[in-house]
Amino acid sequence: MNDIKISVVIPVYNVETYLRQCVDSVLHQTLGEIQIILVDDGSTDSSGKMCDEYAAADGRIIVVHKENGGLSSARNAGLRRASGEYVCFLDSDDFLELNTLEELYDRAHKDDLDILLFSGKAFVEGDVSGVKIENYQKYIHHTAEVMTGPECLISGITRNEYVPSACLRLIRMSLLEGGERFSFHEGIIHEDEDFGILTLLAAGRVGKTNAAYYNRRYRPGSIMTQKDQLKSAKGYAFAAEQMLRQIPNESPEVRKILLLMYEVYLRRIGERYHRASGDVRREIGKVGAELAGKAEGYRSQFQRRSSFLAGVCFPLYSASIQMVKWVRKWQRRRDFLRNDPGCPYKLFRIRFGRRPRIFLLGTPVHGNLGDHLIAVSEKDYFTAFFPDMEFIDCTMPFAKRFMNMMKRCVREDDILCISGGGWLGSEWQKNEEFVREIITSFPSNRLVILPQTVYYRDSESDYVRSGAQVYSSHPRLLFCVRERASYDFLLNNGFSAEENTLLMPDFGLLYHRRPSAAPKRENIVEICFRDDLEQIMDPKLRDELIGAAEEKASIRKITTVVGGNISTRDREKAVEEIISEVGRAGLLITDRLHAMVIAAIAGTPCIAFDNSTHKVSGVYHWMSSLDHIRLADPDKGIAGQITELYDPAAKREGLGPVFGEYETALRDRILGI
Repeated sequence: MNDIKISVVIPVYNVETYLRQCVDSVLHQTLGEIQIILVDDGSTDSSGKMCDEYAAADGRIIVVHKENGGLSSARNAGLRRASGEYVCFLDSDDFLELNTLEELYDRAHKDDLDILLFSGKAFVEGDVSGVKIENYQKYIHHTAEVMTGPECLISGITRNEYVPSACLRLIRMSLLEGGERFSFHEGIIHEDEDFGILTLLAAGRVGKTNAAYYNRRYRPGSIMTQKDQLKSAKGYAFAAEQMLRQIPNESPEVRKILLLMYEVYLRRIGERYHRASGDVRREIGKVGAELAGKAEGYRSQFQRRSSFLAGVCFPLYSASIQMVKWVRKWQRRRDFLRNDPGCPYKLFRIRFGRRPRIFLLGTPVHGNLGDHLIAVSEKDYFTAFFPDMEFIDCTMPFAKRFMNMMKRCVREDDILCISGGGWLGSEWQKNEEFVREIITSFPSNRLVILPQTVYYRDSESDYVRSGAQVYSSHPRLLFCVRERASYDFLLNNGFSAEENTLLMPDFGLLYHRRPSAAPKRENIVEICFRDDLEQIMDPKLRDELIGAAEEKASIRKITTVVGGNISTRDREKAVEEIISEVGRAGLLITDRLHAMVIAAIAGTPCIAFDNSTHKVSGVYHWMSSLDHIRLADPDKGIAGQITELYDPAAKREGLGPVFGEYETALRDRILGI
């Protein structure tokens, strides 16, 4: 058995300033059975000498000195000396987290993986203005799932989760021993593009984790910040050619992905044509037109017009790409203002407001009415209990777009509150990262996370630890949770101390508004089921439910997630309408938390089933004393439970303001932190 578990290949070229941090991050790894290959690619500073000093001090280090040939050539040279079971790549101005290699190897060995994909964090050093900083922290769902390489590629590209970087994957060494197909191609940039796709296509078992092990440095003069448009265009053209060559060997589904990537690379060449001028532009035009001509045999399988236009007149093709980008940018701005019409006034209040303010961050514009119910209740609460403070509702898109402005304008006497719901943890990770950014950006303010469900997958203990470090670091954070499991999780994993944690009802249960006239109840059973990541109901059980309900009444399917967005102006009306709609039914059957909450508010009998994060059963605790709300028990027979609750003639009584003590307690805790 191979004693070396992981070979780490590090190309080195004129990085004397950063090399020690890079190499030390590998030497100090908790995994000892490693091999470190430093490839000095013709450095003209002291980098080569530093490599030799490291090799003399530690027998795990091999140094390769060669003439300068670029990143691809250096990685190839390192691969030829690698003898580990797995191999990973590290650029010499970046570094790894301490536990990276041990945790990656344990996961890969346990699941017998050919490739393990992971994430990273990007940071900026020096002036790199004008350079787009890639988001290396991708939000990968189902991280415990093992897929084939083609399945992983299709899933990643269709979900916009795919990152081509060779540095963000651990690869079984035997996968790279099949010849040129799995080698880096020398003399180009963007070499990760075709390498990443082709190695995935050859992999039988691929796993992924969203743990951010890799730290990517953006600095002046690095490959990541170079602006050689012609060289960039040639790199993308080469990657596109590899996609075309691979098409005959793949299934129809994979062919579609390869053709999609071909068009992506063609568009990127068009973008570089637009940025360049003079002779460089003409050369890029030739590269693009030549590439379009090579796709002649595949035009029937993808958009003919764009390829034809690129081949006939690349300047027009480039102009059309730029026009589409301008139109889409204008549409995004228009939609942003439609969803948040009060945006200009809010910006003025943030910039010039004089009174102490309460910022409610992360309220929705998406179509989930449950989140809008929470936002309405939160607004009513803060305007009633903090009348001397100015209330500013910052939707999630608004807060992300103007985060830098808020960092400049928020004062120490302002209170920042994060809207409640069920979106903290690893299941909805974009939102989790948003909250972590707020915590680290406003260390001096009173910060309140309104009642949430916190859910992390067991396999992501590394992400749990990093979360605990962020949350526990804030000295004035009040963390509110809406069910006991989340409360225990926070205390047991070091996220929050008991004095900074409050168990209280979901904010939807604090909704005090009541319709002026209760709608007439109908002989209807309403069905509202999930169809997203949190859905765990057995399809057979769902069919049994619908069949049993049809014996009692007519069935009406409803949803608490509408298509499109809901603007802040229409939020209250949309919430009132869904409460009124549920209020007309004789019974509601659901596995959605806020459909159950809305039934409690409207006085409609409800049978609720749990979801993957168990927040339905957790929040049901607050409603267990209500006769018309039941948590389903599949073992007791569905038909009997429906018969027991269904009664269109039942007296209509909503939830009412039964949680006043928690409202007062929350106010006192906020003022006390």
